[in-house]
Amino acid sequence: MIPLSLITGFLGSGKTSLLQHIVETNPHRRFVYVVNECGAIDIDGHILQLGHNRLVSIPGGSIFCRCVAGEFVDWLTKIPKQWPEAGGPIEGVVIEASGIADPKVIQQMLRETELDRTYELRMIIAVVDPGSFLKLIHTLPNIVAQIEASQVVLVNKIDIYDANRIQETESEIRTMNPAARIVQTQHGRVELDAFAESPDRTLEGHYARCLDPNYSVTTAVIGENVDLDRLSADLRALGNEVYRVKGFVPSSAGWAYVDLAAGRLTARPSPAAGPAALVFIAPPHAQPAVDRIAAGLRTGVYRS
Repeated sequence: MIPLSLITGFLGSGKTSLLQHIVETNPHRRFVYVVNECGAIDIDGHILQLGHNRLVSIPGGSIFCRCVAGEFVDWLTKIPKQWPEAGGPIEGVVIEASGIADPKVIQQMLRETELDRTYELRMIIAVVDPGSFLKLIHTLPNIVAQIEASQVVLVNKIDIYDANRIQETESEIRTMNPAARIVQTQHGRVELDAFAESPDRTLEGHYARCLDPNYSVTTAVIGENVDLDRLSADLRALGNEVYRVKGFVPSSAGWAYVDLAAGRLTARPSPAAGPAALVFIAPPHAQPAVDRIAAGLRTGVYRS
């Protein structure tokens, strides 16, 4: 049996940072990483900078929705056949689900496809950003489902929130899942065995619809160098109106990785150039503002 670990958590909580930490601290382990994005373009896979023999990217929706689940199952079927490489068999598969995913259906999925004969689900880990968590748990049910499904919950970004916010976040987590182990982290860095044995339990969930009415996803492909200061100003103006903006932006100074989550914008130099595009994930009411920026990127309004 191949151990399976699932990382879940809302958009911008720090799942990819945790995945990067697992990659960095296990350089010689024969792990395969599956990265799922709700946007049409793979962004996180380029951040990880893993070879094709270790990374599977599944963009275009949640791996637990009916439109993408088939592709996910296909990959889980292929992995043991495609990666029996020199040095021995696969030691484990780490899955990063998209931020909008409800992971409770994973056990049912493995049973229905008989992949439970190949994989053993060891651990589900949720990553939480206190900045967005407390604001959205009452309006987005998937966030609650992510906590309820997890054995370990990482309260991330504790360096940017005060003690009261962190304490309130942990209190809500304990209410949702009293049995979960809560760990405070910064930048997803934590001593954690992602494949540790966990007590047996039963999760009950449903496959999600292909289009979740709580989210709109927009991809803006960028064809030329961008005035990063001007773009950043408009993205900051979006603030908490959007759930997430991320992507690689070319500028006259080089490539930048742009990330807006929980109202906080970062734009840092990127040594690795991914696809020149920004992915916006927003509630429907914010779509007009998103469309204005996306149209500007497509038509050269932000040209440097």
